[in-house]
Amino acid sequence: MEAYLSTHQIATRLGVHEETIRRWLRAGELRGVSLGRAGYRVSETDLHAFLAHRLGDAPAAPAPPTLTEAALQALLAKTRHDAETERTQLRAALQREQDARAVAEAATQQTKAMFEAITDGIFIIDTQGGIPLINHAARRLLLVPDEAPAEYPAIPPFELFDTAGEPIPRERWPQVQLFAGATMQPGDALDMLLRTRDGQVRQINITGAPLPDSAGNITDVVVVCRDVTERRQLEQRTRASLAALLTMAEEMTCLPGTTEADRAEGELAQHLIELMRQVLGCQRASLTVIDPTTGALRSAAVAGITPQEEREWRDRRPGAVLSEYLRHPLLAEKLLADGAAVLDLTQPSWNAAPAPYGIHTLLLVSLQIAERHVGILALDYGGTSHDFTSDEITLAKAVGKLAALVLERERLLRDRAVAMAKEEALRTANQRMDEFLSIASHELRTPMTTIKISLQLLSRRAERLASIVATAAPDQAVSMADIRHLIERAEGQADRQTRLMSDLLDATRIQSGKMAYRFAPCDLLTLLHEAITEAGNLDPRRRLTFTGESIPCMITADADRVSQVIMNYLTNALKYSDLHDPVVVCLERVGTMARVSVADRGRGLTHEDQAHIWERFYRVAEGQEEGTTIDGLGLGLFICRTIIAAHGGEVGVTSATGHGATFWFTLPLASASVSSSAAS
Repeated sequence: MEAYLSTHQIATRLGVHEETIRRWLRAGELRGVSLGRAGYRVSETDLHAFLAHRLGDAPAAPAPPTLTEAALQALLAKTRHDAETERTQLRAALQREQDARAVAEAATQQTKAMFEAITDGIFIIDTQGGIPLINHAARRLLLVPDEAPAEYPAIPPFELFDTAGEPIPRERWPQVQLFAGATMQPGDALDMLLRTRDGQVRQINITGAPLPDSAGNITDVVVVCRDVTERRQLEQRTRASLAALLTMAEEMTCLPGTTEADRAEGELAQHLIELMRQVLGCQRASLTVIDPTTGALRSAAVAGITPQEEREWRDRRPGAVLSEYLRHPLLAEKLLADGAAVLDLTQPSWNAAPAPYGIHTLLLVSLQIAERHVGILALDYGGTSHDFTSDEITLAKAVGKLAALVLERERLLRDRAVAMAKEEALRTANQRMDEFLSIASHELRTPMTTIKISLQLLSRRAERLASIVATAAPDQAVSMADIRHLIERAEGQADRQTRLMSDLLDATRIQSGKMAYRFAPCDLLTLLHEAITEAGNLDPRRRLTFTGESIPCMITADADRVSQVIMNYLTNALKYSDLHDPVVVCLERVGTMARVSVADRGRGLTHEDQAHIWERFYRVAEGQEEGTTIDGLGLGLFICRTIIAAHGGEVGVTSATGHGATFWFTLPLASASVSSSAAS
């Protein structure tokens, strides 16, 4: 049987809550139920089938028209279960709401704690001038008691002044401007002076913004006040310190030079310590210098004491008090590691040492240059206890570094003056030595010329006498041969002395800038062949070979001087190589330069010899045999380098110990027109 029923009637028939019926209808669980104008169209059979389905019993046959007792009990249990489920869900929702309220309360408390912890004073000011909210920093700024509530009734009495000290009218106070719609961002912050009711004056930096309601009307303003008194004082002190530091920097550029070498060292140290005391703002400052040689302490300067105390300070043993402190091993280690140390002279570790002037706390700063201690700076504030902050210690160390640079530069200037004086004395001595060598060379050339002429005449007479003796007394021929040998040796020594005197004379001309050259077109190939022939005549047993260019090689040079260089190269090669080793001379063109090299197979040169071989008076210690010394003054290669440089060329050597040496030089080639005319 079908009928039109409401949700209430269906709930009554099934014995469940009406809301449960609505939920089943929304979920479409009541099959066969359709909505009509008079209600839900449903049959008793459909209701019994749905109830059986909910109970887990799906009968094969249609449900009986009436509910049994068991079905009613099951339906009741199901209904109770659904009701319990709904209560559980309601309790969970209630718990979630309570948890959310607790989180919100914790966030509120955290916000309040953060509000109170902000170091800037924050004021929430209403249109009546009251303060609905104020934090701890604002209370301290306006001297509001800590026990006062956050909502304070009114602003305590205070006055505002500009930074010049002029009173600010109330119509220009920050909150008035903010209620008028102005904003004060950090870039527009105002600096003012605030005087509280007890007469304290603090310098504050103010920012703020209006707080409009939902309608856009300004109901409150927030004013943020930052106490910048200490910061501004520090900035002022920093500016003063910077000015003193700049003065110290100027001292570095105004130190005594060679024209003021007699300026007293103590004058600079005294001026320096007065500047450091001004920079650091302490009561007393002293500077003790460490001797770089002995390490002894020397009291250099002091500032901040009376004239009588200064006389006593200078009369006592230098570094007497400071040396007592430095005996403590921990202090020495700390100065080496940190560069500074703070001593409380009232503590047992230090009160046994002498403490002049009643010093309570002492700051010691090590003055260092490249890890070398050059002095110690001592600072104190007298008998009052002073806690040196990290900023003060850092500033003191920075000033100490600058002072160390000033003192080191002063020392270097003194050393430079001494070095310049020694250099000038050495230059004068070298000049006098060159003058003496020039005079001696000139004076010795005349008698040496006489000796050579006499030896030549004696050699000729000895030859005539030898021919007579060979005819008249053949048994005396051996004696005459010995005489001729002695004369030849004497001539060789005379030639050697002549060459040495020529080298000395050339060296003195080079040093005095009086070396003269006669430049003219000449053939380098011809000069090489002439020099090889001359060197071969000196010792016919030696083998000299030539390789390279076979056509004229024209240069513009002083032919005699270039020949002198070639002969020097050849004689050195013959001198430093074995009798049976060949000497190879090579001429080649390298671009616009002519390159001449002389190679031997002698002992070679060490790296040290190659680095100094071109210096004046440098001599290679050993000759071709171990333990022998080669004759000479060490001037030949020095003169060669000077001559080639004057011709626009270069000299050089390539060698390895035990593998001989190759000396070379280059000279600019003459122009093509000169070369062609010379060849024709």
